[in-house]
Amino acid sequence: PLPGAARISAADEHDLRYAGLLVFLDPPRSDASDALARLAGLGVTVKIITGDNATVAAKVCGDLGLPEGRVLSGPDLDALDDRALAEAIPGTTVFARVSPEQKARGVVTASAGNHAQGIALGAKLNGIRATVFMPSLASIAKVQATRNYGAEVVLEGAIFDEAGAAAQAHSERTGAEFVSACDHDDIITGQGTLGLELIADAPELDTIVVPIGGGGLISGVAVAVKAAKPTVDIVGVETALYPSCWNAIHHDARPIGGSTLAEGIAVNH
Repeated sequence: PLPGAARISAADEHDLRYAGLLVFLDPPRSDASDALARLAGLGVTVKIITGDNATVAAKVCGDLGLPEGRVLSGPDLDALDDRALAEAIPGTTVFARVSPEQKARGVVTASAGNHAQGIALGAKLNGIRATVFMPSLASIAKVQATRNYGAEVVLEGAIFDEAGAAAQAHSERTGAEFVSACDHDDIITGQGTLGLELIADAPELDTIVVPIGGGGLISGVAVAVKAAKPTVDIVGVETALYPSCWNAIHHDARPIGGSTLAEGIAVNH
């Protein structure tokens, strides 16, 4: 137990270790909900610790290896704006490499919804305009979340591949940087961190099952996990209606297409 704070359980410690931000309210306040909701709306993982003084928060951060810059007191929280948030949370490699000229032209991508939200948030935190093409059958919740992160969303085509073609055409027409959801070294690298977190959370893992759409997620997870623990088996799974990876690996020609609840991995290629 820490003096002046609640006992930190193993689950809490895990959450803190991967938190985007540690908020320390001193003293505990009931008027911080709006600010915390704004942070959550920006995609920030927030962990709150209440206690008697900031020393407790500093000790927690030291114990968990969290950067001191991610500790905010109540007054700091009130003053936090998007610029300060961007400085507190490291930008992704993709946006760190965008030149000033490219930044002015913006970025464009295509996604069924998950990659879309990552690009939208990363672009917002780095002051870059983002346009996201999504298939018309994309999840309404994912479309709205992407818009809430600040991206312009264009619904184009019935499936991911058609949205992707429209996004590439937009890139050629406007000069916006096209960031592929699956065929981009930096994106694959970022997706690989999911595998590393799994190994860190459960070192005894012997098998990881990964959904396959465009193939970026399983590429990153396989490379990262096999480098960290070669004995782990990586199993890829795709919906039977969209066996694009199966066809590519086995030189097969199974038919592709149809309506599926797994819209996030309904990819032709």
